[in-house]
Amino acid sequence: MTNPFNFFDKVYVISAKDNHERRAYMEKVLSDLDVQFKFFDAVMGKNLSNAEIDKVYDEEGAKNYKTSRRRLSKAEIGCALSHISIYKKIIEENLNNALIFEDDIITNDTHLVDLSDALKELPPDWDLIHFGTLDHYLKAPLSFKLKTKLYYPLIRIFKPDKFYFKNVNLRNLYPRPYSKFLKRPGFHRGCHAYAMSRKGAQKFIDYHDKVLSPADHLISVMCVENELNAFMTRDLMFEQNEELESALEDSRLKIRHTLK
Repeated sequence: MTNPFNFFDKVYVISAKDNHERRAYMEKVLSDLDVQFKFFDAVMGKNLSNAEIDKVYDEEGAKNYKTSRRRLSKAEIGCALSHISIYKKIIEENLNNALIFEDDIITNDTHLVDLSDALKELPPDWDLIHFGTLDHYLKAPLSFKLKTKLYYPLIRIFKPDKFYFKNVNLRNLYPRPYSKFLKRPGFHRGCHAYAMSRKGAQKFIDYHDKVLSPADHLISVMCVENELNAFMTRDLMFEQNEELESALEDSRLKIRHTLK
């Protein structure tokens, strides 16, 4: 049986260089799956100087961004830079794609067996695919569906500033069906298990001049605005291990986006 992880040119695990315990944990998790991977030394925000942060982060822009609208912590900036650094590596090394893990994942063996089938359903021009998010099973509530037909069309006309996302089909805020094993992602939290193609990596770099929001928000906005040809597996294949404290973002905030 072909190993589905061979689909990816490289597999990276973002992890703090000196966190030997966490690296040993990930070695065990991925060796059980027969995954060949490399550790990618995380950018630790606490070690960045103010001058270094000013080069990559726009604080005023962050306060007025489409989602979080607040100042980011150094840890969040470092986490975002870790993911962005891998995108640049994909481009520089001319990789077709790369699978990216954060160092706090656990596998959902019940659904992981469908990985090969899900990858076969990806179109050739895919940019991104999520294998686990914190909103993987999120569904649009009835109240939201009613508002898309009655309330939001009027608000868009008379109070357009109420919308963070412009010129977007509101259904994009929630996952939508695509094929048997794939969905289109909505606005989601978490970027602990996903793959990015070279084309997707270039799109991300071209879209973002500076860090304005946590890494998962930066990706989500592009998905919602159809700037990425993005997908997610129908079922959750990798979850975050809630027993492990985040070593990458010591002050990570789990913010759920809501329309006002």
